[in-house]
Amino acid sequence: MGLLLYRSPIFPQEHELIWELPRDVGLQDCEIQLWSGSTLLKREQRSFTNSPQSDWIQTLPLKPGEYQAEVFVHLDGGVARHEHRTFRVDGAAPVRLPLLAR
Repeated sequence: MGLLLYRSPIFPQEHELIWELPRDVGLQDCEIQLWSGSTLLKREQRSFTNSPQSDWIQTLPLKPGEYQAEVFVHLDGGVARHEHRTFRVDGAAPVRLPLLAR
């Protein structure tokens, strides 16, 4: 009974967010803020000395539903970008998100 309740959607479950980092632009640093409505769930920042070689994976407990991400990046040449993502968590599958819109 306890295991069934633990795995129920009533409680947040660990989910992977896979941020697909661009390989074709000079990424200097990035900040990702994850929101549920007006509640900040997680804020994480990374700096890069070279072009990223792998995607950025964040693991955090989430309930099924819709979430927002605010993405702030600095690219080579002093270019700053801010992008907004809305995504949905359903089931246990990882959520893949592009860091930058193409």
